[in-house]
Amino acid sequence: TTLITITRMKSGTLDDVTAVQPPVVIIKCALRTKITFVTLLEYDGTNYLGFQAQREKDNSCNEGSHNISRKRKHGGKRANTTIQETIENALVNLTGLTVHTLRVRSAGRTDKGVHATGQVVAFDYLRHEESDQFSKLLFDYESNPPVSLTLDNDEFPSTNLWKIRRAMNTRLPCDICVRSITIYDNKIPRNNLTFEPRENVTRKRYTYRIRFRVKTMDPICNSGPHTIRHALDRPDIWNCPWALAQNIMPQICTKLGGRHDFTCFVHKSERRKKVNVIDLENFCVKFTSEPAQTLGISNDEINAESGCVIALFTLEAKGFRRSMVRNLIGFLVDISRGLCKVDDVNLALSGVDDGANIINAAPACGLCLDKVQYDDSIKFI
Repeated sequence: TTLITITRMKSGTLDDVTAVQPPVVIIKCALRTKITFVTLLEYDGTNYLGFQAQREKDNSCNEGSHNISRKRKHGGKRANTTIQETIENALVNLTGLTVHTLRVRSAGRTDKGVHATGQVVAFDYLRHEESDQFSKLLFDYESNPPVSLTLDNDEFPSTNLWKIRRAMNTRLPCDICVRSITIYDNKIPRNNLTFEPRENVTRKRYTYRIRFRVKTMDPICNSGPHTIRHALDRPDIWNCPWALAQNIMPQICTKLGGRHDFTCFVHKSERRKKVNVIDLENFCVKFTSEPAQTLGISNDEINAESGCVIALFTLEAKGFRRSMVRNLIGFLVDISRGLCKVDDVNLALSGVDDGANIINAAPACGLCLDKVQYDDSIKFI
């Protein structure tokens, strides 16, 4: 709702007060227009307990997992907050609104240590004062006053949205970044006037990146992750401690792709809550060779240190269950290193407890929420 008070003053006196020449209109607005902002968020989840704000911090990921030593060395920070709480603190500081009014919500609740380059986060803004800081950034009253008192979304000065993005990023730590920001168009007829990022999703895309040695007879293949890691590694990569059979990975991806019962790949606490028949529309892998770095030795003389391979897995579906992607990657790794057999895929897709017992989750560090795609009916300004 919009409350408008208009006072018109003409030449002469008004209650013994000399009016301004020429006649002007003084407009005072108490605006209560709700705006839904939608942001594209990127973050490094290493130092966070996941996305969703949580009061009781349960850090367990799965009943079975690859127990790689995860100790932080060289002064690394320990996770003690969530992505959502960090964003809320920044918005409260920027807008002066309460967390309850802002209603920060996301397209996916990524777990502890999981990253994102395409997370969609929405929040509501209710203008509560004429001169609040957020409105000044959005409307820029001095140089670009609003021409309409109704303040429909399509009349917002969208060219000023970069100021909101900049203001948010200056209040966020360096491992969280707003890549873009837009406004939800609530004028199109639909059931809900408020944008909910988890609704009307047609596809989500996750990626998982692994660096590994190809399985050979050379002893260096079993030398562990510290012979393949780099000091300047990107955060979204898992340095696999085992040598893997690269040639069977595409075959396993093909077997696991398609429409199946993925109950065995769902977190134990969520496994029986709903039907887990999901159409995994795309599950593929792309390999990149990483030659060994040597000093004073020609490539022809390199035998033992033959370099590594980086595998980038891409998984696409309308929705994923909790821990499903990490369990799929962990199962594929176990087959590639010889812990499981290719024929075990049928058991893992059977939905019985025996299938779940052979599955171990891959570490969160290699997982990234890459993209969220919405139905064509969802429009932004």
